Amino acid sequence: MTPPSPVTDVLIYPDGGAWRIIFAPTWSDPPILTGLMGDQREVFPVLRPDFDALDRYMWEQDAPYHKELMEDGGAALFAKGRGGQMLALWVAELVAAGAAVRAATCLPS
Repeated sequence: MTPPSPVTDVLIYPDGGAWRIIFAPTWSDPPILTGLMGDQREVFPVLRPDFDALDRYMWEQDAPYHKELMEDGGAALFAKGRGGQMLALWVAELVAAGAAVRAATCLPS
């Protein structure tokens, strides 16, 4: 039996002066993020995402994904297979960058 294809399904949106990521139940939890997610399957605060840079990154990785932009500047992102793996890495980097900023400025997580 082959393992299931990785699925990345997240909602990223502004919340006050920061950004929040919510992971859908279909998200294949990568170990790097499971310790950072709260009980509600979310990470807050994170840095403002650069969705144009995400487009370039996914194109360069030949990793298909779906992005639905929202009026508030946020986005719903979905990918599976190779796209799911690459999108998960991008999300992990976004979360790690936010954690580094919080640590450097002594902000609570």
